[in-house]
Amino acid sequence: MYKNVMNNVMNKVIHDKNYSTNAVALGVTFVGLINSSDFITSVGFFALSGAITNWLAVYMLFEKVPYLKGSGVIPERFEEFKGAIKVLMMSQFFTVKNIEQFIEIEEQGGEKF
Repeated sequence: MYKNVMNNVMNKVIHDKNYSTNAVALGVTFVGLINSSDFITSVGFFALSGAITNWLAVYMLFEKVPYLKGSGVIPERFEEFKGAIKVLMMSQFFTVKNIEQFIEIEEQGGEKF
């Protein structure tokens, strides 16, 4: 059982960038503590705090945390986000100029921009 748990953890660390960056930050912190290097320890702690902060921010965007205002904003306002992204795509990328430029390039033999 212990072996299965460790295999699952290692697979997540290897295949998930979030876990791997956190593991590297934790490793740097431990190397600094073991070697009594204040600089390396500080770098490790800063990297670890940044990694945890980023994980928490992304988690709070998608998951509602009780009694915490602003969490779960994406599921809560999904339709608004979807509409705003549609307007952005249509007004910025699918302009008459961009479409004419694309057609002109395709007619010239499909050369890249």
